[in-house]
Amino acid sequence: MLFIISELPIPFAWIKMHSRRLSTFLQGLSRFSVSRLVVNCMLIGFITAAVAVRVGGAGKPRLTRDEFFSAVDFDRVEISPDGHMVVIATERADWDAERFRQDLWLWRDSDGLLVPLTQSGHDSDPKWSPDGKWIAFLSDRNLDSGDSSDSDENSSEAEAKKDVKHLYLIPANGGEAFPVTRGEEDVHAFVWDPHSQRLYLATRTPWSKKKKEEYKEQWKDVLRYREQERGDVIARIAVTEALKRQIELGAQESPESKKNKKKKGKEEEDEETAETPGAELVASSPYRVKSMAISPDGTQVAYATNSISGRFESVTDIELYLADTSKTGSAEQGTGVDEKPSA
Repeated sequence: MLFIISELPIPFAWIKMHSRRLSTFLQGLSRFSVSRLVVNCMLIGFITAAVAVRVGGAGKPRLTRDEFFSAVDFDRVEISPDGHMVVIATERADWDAERFRQDLWLWRDSDGLLVPLTQSGHDSDPKWSPDGKWIAFLSDRNLDSGDSSDSDENSSEAEAKKDVKHLYLIPANGGEAFPVTRGEEDVHAFVWDPHSQRLYLATRTPWSKKKKEEYKEQWKDVLRYREQERGDVIARIAVTEALKRQIELGAQESPESKKNKKKKGKEEEDEETAETPGAELVASSPYRVKSMAISPDGTQVAYATNSISGRFESVTDIELYLADTSKTGSAEQGTGVDEKPSA
């Protein structure tokens, strides 16, 4: 690496020795229709570069190991639609927690200050809404387990939902972030609709509670290498629906409302849903959805697929599809296309 090379002593004897070796190698290349002029130019260029590296790094301090691992990576930079704000996704080492934390930062040109937008250390992939009022992002922060009663029943579900990457929303003008999705499946990709009214998201095909119990009863703790893998579904949810649900969760529930919720949950146990109340299924795929883009009029969504396992196994897993957003509830597979989707 360059910072290592810059700290190595390069005496003239070293240059002379390696220049002789390089010259022998390049002279061998000259037998394959390479002119001596080109060989000499390459030799001179190598010597010049070696000396320049040594001279350029002479006045620089050594880069320590801690400084190298404490460097901040900028994973994503998103400019607001009006061009006056920038959201920055960073990743840096958290030595106390023994992990790399991911945070979102917001810069405004009105005051020129860079302020933290989120502080959970688990947030990434920010995207502005087209109207600039919201910022959607992915986070694997832990969600509240819900009702404290029936703790034995909920303990396994809470463990399954731990470290799951969900879709979150946060107001651009300040406020608390709240989850848009729930359940046990990671959000693999998401995109805003052109009118900032809905979010399209892709997750692994969710199973109902009944189907999960049947699978567990049949296979116990057996890990089925390929058979247990399944493709993705694309769903959409309105921002107003997500806000409504967040308000309902924040309000104190009465015993009667809790009873009605449990009754309704039992009635829907056999249904295949997107695991998020209010979400509508748009399309399904036998593969994993890697990225998404929506048409300017919002009538079609394009998505790129990958292997459901995340491993490269066949080129047939990598494909581009189009799905009609007007057809909801049926979760039909999209049609293949030859163009790469772009936001």
